[in-house]
Amino acid sequence: MHGGQVVLILDFGSQYTRLIARRVRELGVYCEVVPHDRPAGEIHARAPIGLILSGGPQSVFADGAPLPDPAIAGLGIPILGICYGMQWMAHALGGTVVPSGRREYGPALFSGNPESALFHGPPDPRPIWMSHGDRVEVPPAGFRVSGSTESVPVAAMEDPERGLYALQFHPEVTHTADGREILRRFLFDSCGARGDWTMASFVEEAVAEVRRAVGGERVLCAISGGVDSSVAALLVHRAVGDRLTGLFIDHGLLRKGEAEAVTSRLREGLRLDLKTVDAAEEFFQALRGLTDPEEKRKAVGRTFVEIFEREAQALGMVPFLVQGTIYPDRIESGGAAAPPPRHNSPPHQGGQPPPP
Repeated sequence: MHGGQVVLILDFGSQYTRLIARRVRELGVYCEVVPHDRPAGEIHARAPIGLILSGGPQSVFADGAPLPDPAIAGLGIPILGICYGMQWMAHALGGTVVPSGRREYGPALFSGNPESALFHGPPDPRPIWMSHGDRVEVPPAGFRVSGSTESVPVAAMEDPERGLYALQFHPEVTHTADGREILRRFLFDSCGARGDWTMASFVEEAVAEVRRAVGGERVLCAISGGVDSSVAALLVHRAVGDRLTGLFIDHGLLRKGEAEAVTSRLREGLRLDLKTVDAAEEFFQALRGLTDPEEKRKAVGRTFVEIFEREAQALGMVPFLVQGTIYPDRIESGGAAAPPPRHNSPPHQGGQPPPP
């Protein structure tokens, strides 16, 4: 759902990976965050116009450090490595990565090479945001140093012939001056992005994709009252109309009057064929005696699935199921794990600046 162009962001566990995605989309380019260990063949099959390697809390030398398929560097796809992504790129391609001696977390002044593909104009020092414990000492063969700070001689490197670029700092945060422009140059000049993606186009393509997948069949949507499942119901309803049935399980945990409001919006506003199940007592029974938040979460999820399966069977055979979920849930279900940092890696090597 991206008009033929997509940028993939490989997630190495940074809390700000989603901020990179936000910046890319703000520039009109569709992107997806994917686990760092996606095989190179699978990435190639997606035909992305570019890859961005996120930051992360680990050191490339740590046991269990997240390491992508090294073959991605040979796919001929432009790559931008950020912080940990830069260190992995240098380490994997034959450069030298070393502990910095002191962890750097906060603002710094960066001087970029005006001949670089990412830094145009005079090399006057500009504010950037650093967050790292290791640094690149010697770039891999074929790379040139394209920027430095007072404490980090190799704060940026690039191999334009292969479309490989790397930054020790974080262009996605507002504390980095010109960060948006750096990302724009990578996306438009190196990746050839058109910048024609919008949320409106996403909705249109999502509706068209649902129509292609469903054909003339019936669809059942699980609705809990939250934004994620309600938006999913809206999108699918646009695609299939009255062939969609909503199953709203009222678990009794919404705010006062919210269940009635959800029902009204879906039935009267959307004209959705909606079946409501008052299951509050079953959920209360499942939660009785529990105090641990994780146990409560599992009890709610288990009870929801059991009731949904029971009620869905009563509706008869429906070939397609809609399960709405928010994007962070997809990442948490299959994203990069972030093991505890080692002694030579700062708590937030991937970059956790103050909120932008």
